[in-house]
Amino acid sequence: MFTLSGYPLQNNHEASMGTQTLAADIAAIERQELECHMERVALDFKCIELQHSLDEHRRRHRRRMVGRAAIALAESLDRTLVEQRKLERDERERLRSEREHAAEVARLARQEARDKEVQQMAEEKHKMEEAEAAKKRQKQQEKLRVAKELAAKHSKPQKTNV
Repeated sequence: MFTLSGYPLQNNHEASMGTQTLAADIAAIERQELECHMERVALDFKCIELQHSLDEHRRRHRRRMVGRAAIALAESLDRTLVEQRKLERDERERLRSEREHAAEVARLARQEARDKEVQQMAEEKHKMEEAEAAKKRQKQQEKLRVAKELAAKHSKPQKTNV
């Protein structure tokens, strides 16, 4: 028999002691390997637990962020809706004002047209009255002329034959 170093063993007792020592060393190494393996498994489990914990924290953080984002979006939507309603109200008011202005302009245009028509009618009536007055004056002048002619004919001394 030989030792691990390659030297021959002297006797059985030494060989037996060497084998026991070797077996004890192997058992110790296997125990250390097993302990290392167990520690590695424990570390793997710890890593898995930490990963799960990290994932949970990330999910919670995302939910909080999503919640905050949702709240911010809802508030933004509310502001947008309020602004939209205000714009719609302003647009309705502007359109109403434009309609009222257009109606007022149309009313004024109709009033001006009526006033112009009344003025034209008054001018036409005045012209007609002036024309009638001119005709009357002309007739009177004609009557006066005719009357003067008749008066002149009648007032001429008549010649007598003597």
